[in-house]
Formats: sequence, C-alpha cells, structure tokens
Amino acid sequence: MAITSARLYLSLLAACVVAAPLSSAPAVANPATNDYICTPNLPTGERITIDWNSGGKSINVTFPDGKTMRLGQAVSGSGFRYVHGNVEVVGKGEKDLMLQIGTNPVRTCVKQ
Repeated sequence: MAITSARLYLSLLAACVVAAPLSSAPAVANPATNDYICTPNLPTGERITIDWNSGGKSINVTFPDGKTMRLGQAVSGSGFRYVHGNVEVVGKGEKDLMLQIGTNPVRTCVKQ
C-alpha cells in the first residue's frame, strides 16, 4: 500500500512539473526616472530629471525649463556616457553624475 501511495504521489508531482508553464519573457530592467540637483545651477533652475527607461541605449533629460532632450549612449572608459550635440551626461551609477553643456562649467548632479 505504501508503494502505491508513493507512486501516486510521484505521478501527481510529475504532472504538476510538466504542466507548470515556463516563463519565456526576457528579464526587464527596473525602470527608473530620477530627479537630480545640479551645482552650479542651470540658468533656469537646479533640478533635472533623467528617464533611464530606454534599456541603456539612450536617456531622456528634462531640464528646469521643461524642455526634454534625448541623449544617445556613447563610448565610455568605464561607467556610462550619453551625448547629444554639445550636451553630455557622464557617471558611474545613478547617484551622482556630471552634466556638461557646451563650454559652460561642468555641473555635478546628485540624485534626490
């Protein structure tokens, strides 16, 4: 009787394993939109917002005046670098980064 019960249990267990669907969906990066306070301030304020939701190929930067610019990923020695025209964002993580706009002073931006 014990052997029959064990076989029945194993058969049910095997059926559950076979019937369980396997996820074929790719892993999704944790989406993030972060605010940063930059010093020295930009002419229209100190806060920028960066939308990191593009899978690493680009970012969207929203400036204090409400204008948004997409920066494409560029070659970096280590960390990350995004560029569009004369605007560049460089860093090694999402906490602190450097913002360069043209020949203006480099701004240090800290995640809020």
